[in-house]
Amino acid sequence: MADLADMRHELMGRVQAVMTACCDYRSAFDHYSYLYGEDTKEFFRQFLLYGHILTAAEIEAHAENGVPESPPTLQQFREQIDSYEKIYEEVNRIEPISIFQSWMKVDARPFKASLLNVIKCVTDAMFEPLKQTVELLKTYEQELPEEVYKQLEKLPEKWNNIKKLAIAVKQHVAPLQANEMTVLRKSCSAFDVEQHRFREFDTKKPYQLLDTKHIEIKQMESAMTSIYESAGLFEVMVPDYKQLKQCRKELCLLKELWDMISLVGACLDDWQTTKWVDINVENMDLECKKFAREIRNLDKEVRAWDAFSGLDSKVKNMLTALKAVAELQNPAIRERHWNQLMQVTGVRFVMDSDTTLADLLKLNLHNFEDEVRGIVDKAVPEMSMEKVLKELKMTWSTMEFQYEPHPRTNIPLLKSDEELIEILEDNQVQLQNLITSKYIAFFLEEVSIWQRKLSTMDSVISLWFEVQHTWSHLESIFIGSEDIRAQLPEDSKRFEGIDVDFKELAYEAQKTPNVVEATNKPGLSQQLEDIQSRLSLCEKALAEYLDMKRLAFPRFYFVSSADLLDILSNGTNPQLVQRHLSKLFDNLARMKFQLDSEQKPTKVGLAMYSREEEYVSFSEPCDCSGQSCGNIYKGLSQTGAWGCFDEFNRISVEVLSVVAVQVKSVQDAIREKKKSFNFLGEDINLVPSVGIFITMNPGYAGRTELPENLKALFRPCAMVVPDFELICEIMLVAEGFIEARALARKFITLYQLCKELLSKQDHYDWGLRAIKSVLVVAGSLKRDDPERPEDQVLMRSLRDFNIPKIVTDDVPVFMGLIGDLFPALDVPRKRDLNFESFVRQAVLDLRLQAEDNFVLKVVKLEELLTVRHSVFVVGDAGTGKSQVMRSLNKTYQIMKRRPVWTDLNPKAVTNDELFGIINPATREWKDGLFSSIMRELANITHDGPKWMVLDGDIDPMWIESLNTVMDDNKVLTLASNERIPLNPTMRLVFEISHLRTATPATVSRAGILYISPSDLGWNPPVSSWIDRREIQSERANLTILFDKYLPICLDTLRTRVRCFRKCRTTQLELSCVLTWCHHTLWPLNDLCETSFLGPCGASISQLVDYRVEFSKWWVAEFKTIKFPSQGAVFDFYIDPETKKFEPWSKLIPQF
Repeated sequence: MADLADMRHELMGRVQAVMTACCDYRSAFDHYSYLYGEDTKEFFRQFLLYGHILTAAEIEAHAENGVPESPPTLQQFREQIDSYEKIYEEVNRIEPISIFQSWMKVDARPFKASLLNVIKCVTDAMFEPLKQTVELLKTYEQELPEEVYKQLEKLPEKWNNIKKLAIAVKQHVAPLQANEMTVLRKSCSAFDVEQHRFREFDTKKPYQLLDTKHIEIKQMESAMTSIYESAGLFEVMVPDYKQLKQCRKELCLLKELWDMISLVGACLDDWQTTKWVDINVENMDLECKKFAREIRNLDKEVRAWDAFSGLDSKVKNMLTALKAVAELQNPAIRERHWNQLMQVTGVRFVMDSDTTLADLLKLNLHNFEDEVRGIVDKAVPEMSMEKVLKELKMTWSTMEFQYEPHPRTNIPLLKSDEELIEILEDNQVQLQNLITSKYIAFFLEEVSIWQRKLSTMDSVISLWFEVQHTWSHLESIFIGSEDIRAQLPEDSKRFEGIDVDFKELAYEAQKTPNVVEATNKPGLSQQLEDIQSRLSLCEKALAEYLDMKRLAFPRFYFVSSADLLDILSNGTNPQLVQRHLSKLFDNLARMKFQLDSEQKPTKVGLAMYSREEEYVSFSEPCDCSGQSCGNIYKGLSQTGAWGCFDEFNRISVEVLSVVAVQVKSVQDAIREKKKSFNFLGEDINLVPSVGIFITMNPGYAGRTELPENLKALFRPCAMVVPDFELICEIMLVAEGFIEARALARKFITLYQLCKELLSKQDHYDWGLRAIKSVLVVAGSLKRDDPERPEDQVLMRSLRDFNIPKIVTDDVPVFMGLIGDLFPALDVPRKRDLNFESFVRQAVLDLRLQAEDNFVLKVVKLEELLTVRHSVFVVGDAGTGKSQVMRSLNKTYQIMKRRPVWTDLNPKAVTNDELFGIINPATREWKDGLFSSIMRELANITHDGPKWMVLDGDIDPMWIESLNTVMDDNKVLTLASNERIPLNPTMRLVFEISHLRTATPATVSRAGILYISPSDLGWNPPVSSWIDRREIQSERANLTILFDKYLPICLDTLRTRVRCFRKCRTTQLELSCVLTWCHHTLWPLNDLCETSFLGPCGASISQLVDYRVEFSKWWVAEFKTIKFPSQGAVFDFYIDPETKKFEPWSKLIPQF
């Protein structure tokens, strides 16, 4: 049906074209219409009156008075008669037959004969009107020359004589004419035969033949013209000779076609010699497409000719072949792919730098388009694989192990290299991805070899580190501890053999630095596995030995195995052991030892010190010659000590069920008054004074309900709300206040009113811990300024300690409450001007703005850290939390206090990765990130401030594990029984945006520094950013422009755009300002307002799409810069080169 529709469309088109041509042909005779379409008498009347035919314009112009008469002159008569003679000759030359589109024939002979007859009649009728005109002239006494009268008398007779003579001549020549007509008809027939023969055409030598045929056609056309003239003379009907005319037309079309064939052939032949590396497929493709368009534009008649079909196929095949060539130019194609292509096409050739396009075209690529695409589609991923393997070879050819000497034996130990492990893991994933690819066939063997190498490397490195770690751990015990060597002689001997084997491996590995070569040595993995199995025996023996020591001294159950081994290893050196005393005996910090003659401490202990430096003398000297270490319940049972298990309901239900069994076994033994009992399959001694207590806060996130079997073992003790006022009074007395009762009442009243009247903020805490912190501050202020009245001291403490955490809107209410409770008191804030000067210097060193508000925040953070060992720095993003902390840290550096700052994001790792975990299968302890950092800081000996900065959202699942660190216990308890103390120089600093998910237990444990959105504003970050610009003039211009445009823009957004009225000031301002700065970062060597305002509009109104409203205001407000009239201000950017507004669409590539 589609073909029929196309044919119908083409047929209708041809008919319409012929109709148009015929109508044009008919219109060509319209200028003769006056001869037959108008009244002849009227024509003569107007000619005789006016000398010409009146036009419509003339008639209209003289409508009232009529057209003035103007009789013709003789010259006009002559011209009119001559014009008819010319028209006669012109009409006589009209072709009798016309053919359109080779199939539509129009016969003009009847029309021609009629028109000639009309013209003759007009000539015959000319004489009578002339006589009438002459008579008319005589009537008006207008005499004409005598010659005119004579001619009027003679001319009609002469004209009739001529017509008679013509008839006589015609009759006389009729026989001759008839004979000539017979000859003419024979000539016509012969010419018709000749024209048919002439249409035959040979294409072997096209141009030579075209020239010959052109001459022949020209001769035949001359003969045809002669026949037409003779036929017209003798009034003989002759054929149309359309074959000859078609020949002339086709000859022209052939010339055009062969010109195109020659042009295409010459161009393609020229391309044939192009070298492979020089082939520009894009240009060739464009040229071929141009040829294809020109071929399509040739006359439709040529499409049936073989020459056209050959040309069309040649160009199309070339286009297809060029697509294949373009595919084969892909850099992924290798020699093997050319061989595959030759195999597919069956054509062989050498692919090198001398290969030409002709060589490729011999492959008949146009017939193998799909095959070429398939080869290229395979080659591209193969190239990616090749690249991966090449990079892998390059990486591992240079990758070497790093070694560090063992601190005691100087044996080269393999150094942990996280980059190496990361690269290894990435490469293994890459190889696994390669092996699963459907294009792996060519690289399968190589990839498999590398997989085996890296797999061996992975297992060997992992095994090596395990062995090395275990060896390093046990070496100091079995080689360096005489006590253990004596206690475990057989295992010590076994370890000596291990020591020899491991050292030999270590030295041998150092000789082969390359990682791949070193780890793929034959038999290495088996050697390491053998050493590991022997080390396991030593570890087992050691564990049994440690358990024996714990049984001997149950308090060793309170420390980890690592601490116990450290104690045992240094058993003969009490000075090194005493750092573990606080873990064994609560609040025992250190001991005083007797000095020898050289004033060196001996092993004889004289006294002990608490963490508060409380000194207690021994009743008699203690010989500290060696001790041992301790599973908590075992230790409690054998020492009779009390154990308090805080946050007990944070333990999982599965563990709590096991705990219930263990607690019950201890309680049963006490109830039965046993001296010893079986605990977890082991007989241990029992001291009946042992006590187990648990404390917990029910209903918090992360808490579980205690199992019924565990609840039954403990007697519940409900806690009542404490008497805050009494506690406050007692603490005030302890801090040295005389008017403690009255001040305590004011203190508690203030906090009760704050709780009721201030807004409900997540970080507000008006509980006991907050009360205690203020009281500690008050005591410090009183001791520093003993002469100041006590009410002023307490008022200053309450004001200055609480203001940092109060939001801006609550400050007036809080200050009003202070004023009501402490009327007429205006105590200045206690200031350390020397410290503030250091702060200002630090702020300037950091290239920030030392504004009073900012400096005050830094000072407040320092004051908080003085009285609280845990501090929350709370505020929205962009309020300056990080810069406040950096500024204080920089201040410490300037003051030579040697600050240490370690930060981490606790949400970036799991709880087990944060605090450590015991492997349930091997019972091996794996240290956590937080615990290892805290231990490292605790082991730093200098007294400079040490911060652990936790930068990340609060989550009860991890922060509740820090409760014992954040409260007065100041100790991190780990699952390994290790307890890491938070020493007096260490601080926990939390950088957070809110405390919505924190429990009251968490909030109460830390000091709060709240940075309000209005504390900073937009000016400081802008000023700091401008200060970083290198060009002075640019800095000056930017300052002026920011001051000119930003305040009014922000004010407009707040007052006129509804969505911004609810936005916090800093969020709004900083979003705008930072985006503005970012967009203005490109080099502005000649900064102008246009450059500044380009990114301005885009940044100011970015938060919500109120662009139309804002754009109208912007254009009306700022008329300095002319934006394009079309579109909003957001639709344009500044071109860095021209500094003109351009539409964003200019940067968007066409899809």
